[in-house]
Amino acid sequence: MYEALFEVLKGFENADLAEFERLTSNAISAMESIGLCKAEARAYVYLFVSGYGTVDLIAGIASLPRTSAYRTFRNLEKKGFVRVIGEEPRIYRVVSPEIIASNLAGRIAECFETLEKYRNALEDGRAGAVLKVKPEEFWKKFNLMIDTCERELLISTPQFSKFWKECAGAVQHAVAKGLRVVVLTPKSVNLNGVECVVDGSIRTTEIVADRKAMLFTANWKDFYFTTQPEFIAHVTVRWKKSI
Repeated sequence: MYEALFEVLKGFENADLAEFERLTSNAISAMESIGLCKAEARAYVYLFVSGYGTVDLIAGIASLPRTSAYRTFRNLEKKGFVRVIGEEPRIYRVVSPEIIASNLAGRIAECFETLEKYRNALEDGRAGAVLKVKPEEFWKKFNLMIDTCERELLISTPQFSKFWKECAGAVQHAVAKGLRVVVLTPKSVNLNGVECVVDGSIRTTEIVADRKAMLFTANWKDFYFTTQPEFIAHVTVRWKKSI
């Protein structure tokens, strides 16, 4: 590692190895705090110091196992932290921290904007956006939604086994009607006539009919119903990204 490091440090005046290691250690910890694994953080930081480089070069400088280094760089590219500027060999540069910070801030702001809409709707029922319903009314509304649905039934649930225990008959009725039925759930399921999309971020059970009416629950104790178009549109963004 140190021979390669000294080559990089030649471009710096009064290069101090101990200070360099302290700074890189701090930078690596910072990158880990925003979601990178240890190997990804080391690869990004040492690529930043080098300016550019191949996977083999940066792996050598950062003491990364070459057997997994290519996967590490593919992950960084997929996450938007590095970009390729050459083909043979593939040469990488970092995406600047300013751009990464801006992208992360935008994603966080979007998430909290959606959460705020949930909160506002649930707290004050603005413009009748969301109605709280009793459990027995929830199932009645679910069956009515399927009876009146003409094209598409979208379902997301983090607890598919619990959902299926309560709703198997209704979903099978939807399939028999010829509706397109799409289920988002953390683990793949195999059901005749049902499209399954694996999504580990699901936290709430939501049922959307023709993107015009929605039922949802987060705890299987409190149930809600809405036909408010803006509210439903924000919720169904997940499906647009998944299907």
